[in-house]
Amino acid sequence: MRTEAPFLPDQTIRLESDFHAVLGSMAKDQAGQDWRPAHLTDASRIVGNGRPLKWDAVYVQLNHGMSVSFGQYETEAGYRCTTRADGCLIVTVMSAGKLYCLAPEETTLESGQCLVRLQQRGETYSCLIPGQQHVASVRLTIDPEILCRDFHMPGGAAWLRQRLAFRKFDLNADARRTAALFYEEHIDRPTATLRLEILALDLLRAVIDQLCESSEAEIHVASGTLPPREERQVVAARRLIELHFDDVPTVTVLARRVGTNATKLTRNFKLAFGETIAAFALRLRMERARDLLLHERLGVGEVAYRVGYQHHSSFTAAFRSFYGVSPKAASSVH
Repeated sequence: MRTEAPFLPDQTIRLESDFHAVLGSMAKDQAGQDWRPAHLTDASRIVGNGRPLKWDAVYVQLNHGMSVSFGQYETEAGYRCTTRADGCLIVTVMSAGKLYCLAPEETTLESGQCLVRLQQRGETYSCLIPGQQHVASVRLTIDPEILCRDFHMPGGAAWLRQRLAFRKFDLNADARRTAALFYEEHIDRPTATLRLEILALDLLRAVIDQLCESSEAEIHVASGTLPPREERQVVAARRLIELHFDDVPTVTVLARRVGTNATKLTRNFKLAFGETIAAFALRLRMERARDLLLHERLGVGEVAYRVGYQHHSSFTAAFRSFYGVSPKAASSVH
């Protein structure tokens, strides 16, 4: 069943963004000329009827470096889109139809499914909209560093990369309800941008909540090593360490928060995961530090601060011991 969406009166533009620039690259107006917008407004309707693709969509630039686009597309023949990644976190929700992702990973995204992808800057991404298709989708884009900074997400972008690098899944009822609300929005209202920002944040929240729940279920505990209650305790402790790796609570505090004592938690954690609490926390810190050095290109002092070291020298010594090279050398080699 097609999703009907009320939009502004026709405002036909070609966007210079990675998503709609691709969709607009073959679009022509009735005179056969390329569309060139003078300005991109905060909430813009994009309509087009250029073979082999026809579309009716909305693009909105929001706060926190976030944008959202949603709408409906009709194809006469298969339509391939290729983009160059800018390192953003992309959430794509399919409300109708089918989309083939071709590169860098191959997968099929169908109605009711979501694809979360944390792009690698400069990498080429390609997808195909099959011919004779009605497609409806919501696409949300946000910079992972801004997301973590503005919303104080523990674990930072490294945690996002670990959890959200490439995930395809069936949306739960909460996320599906939120995605459906985009198509009911009238963007000619004075509060349209505010309402769409609330919806975008709620969709992002619903998707991350669902992924966090599934990630927790995926934490592997050595089979048969612990009773169910103690297994839940070590999984909860591991999650707390992941969220607060830059300032890990003491074992006593961790034990109290998960409902056990320090001695039992220390023993059970090692049995369950094959490494001590201290070793696990150190590994998270070093992996986060390496991520900041190689992907975010931050200075050594800033990286040391972000992963919880008060002294540059202490961080450098720990990094060298863990990786065998200094932070500066690791960054230079990259």
